[in-house]
Amino acid sequence: MINMKCIQLLLNNNDKFIFGNHRRTIDNHYTSDRLFSNLISNLDKIGYSLSEIEEVINSFNENNVKISSLLWGITVIDKQRNKTVKDIYFFPFPKAYISNENILEAKIMSHIKYISVEAIKKLKFTIQEDDVVVSGKCHDFNMKEFAIIQDKFLVLKDELEEVNNIKLFNKSIKDHNIIDRTTGMSDIYFNNYLEVNYTETINYSYQPFMYFILQGEITQSIQEAIELIKYDAIGGKKSTGNGRVKDIVINEFAHRNMFNSNSKYYTNLSVVIPNKNELSNIESYSMEIRNGYAYSSWNNDTKKPIYVIQEGAIFNNIVQGKIADVTPIIKDYKEIKHKIYRYGKALLLPLGGDDSGK
Repeated sequence: MINMKCIQLLLNNNDKFIFGNHRRTIDNHYTSDRLFSNLISNLDKIGYSLSEIEEVINSFNENNVKISSLLWGITVIDKQRNKTVKDIYFFPFPKAYISNENILEAKIMSHIKYISVEAIKKLKFTIQEDDVVVSGKCHDFNMKEFAIIQDKFLVLKDELEEVNNIKLFNKSIKDHNIIDRTTGMSDIYFNNYLEVNYTETINYSYQPFMYFILQGEITQSIQEAIELIKYDAIGGKKSTGNGRVKDIVINEFAHRNMFNSNSKYYTNLSVVIPNKNELSNIESYSMEIRNGYAYSSWNNDTKKPIYVIQEGAIFNNIVQGKIADVTPIIKDYKEIKHKIYRYGKALLLPLGGDDSGK
């Protein structure tokens, strides 16, 4: 059995998060490379030495530990009994082309970004033949069996009631006033952010949460880095109250059997930086550039830009990915206190086959 933990971030209604990107907008979730950077930064805040932090990075580099991106889920609570009915976890929607003769349905499907575990279980059994990715056939897919939440989340129709009323988050803009300490002049700037949205009906409360999967052993150092999220927040603009979480719960991932099967195709739950010899294994994908500044006491230069493969790509074989060195190139190398890395290890979900390893 694969050692796979679910780190669940419990959220309050109206909690705000800023997951920025190079386009100066916000993403709908916190990608694995940024989550990795957050965890490593937490180790530095706790007081771990450089050698101890490098040891943790090596455990990721040697595939002893892998993480997914920080994804969404919903807790369904029966209000009459004050009892949790179920937790629904969402994965990135695989980028396998799904043929659909209904133009309207095809257009609706093009906006789907996430798929529930139960929905992908139904979908994955249809992705088993060699010509799926090439010809775009996804056998036995029937849109009538599915429902869509907030235009982005695909679920089975019998998973949730009142899906039309459920919304996991809102995207909003908030203005801020900043005062220049030197001149005393004030200026206004705006932040985009995600705002958590509880949905209340007569019988149920639908409460969003975030989670990520950790494959491997949670050592004391990793445990402490995770726990600090509760006190130090996550994402951008934390000093203004964004990124706070109510609590963190760590359990065995309830659906870890899904990762046991062998398959002709795989999809990634983390962003991936492929090795050169793995490029031929990529079937369907989207890419995004990563750059930005390396904020440090010794350097504020721009990190080396690098492209990552976004979650939900399709691979025809297992790939490992890599952690890339993106340390800024500066003239005086004596000034380099430590290297800066971009996480791109692949946490893969098999598509096709069953959950018994067949």
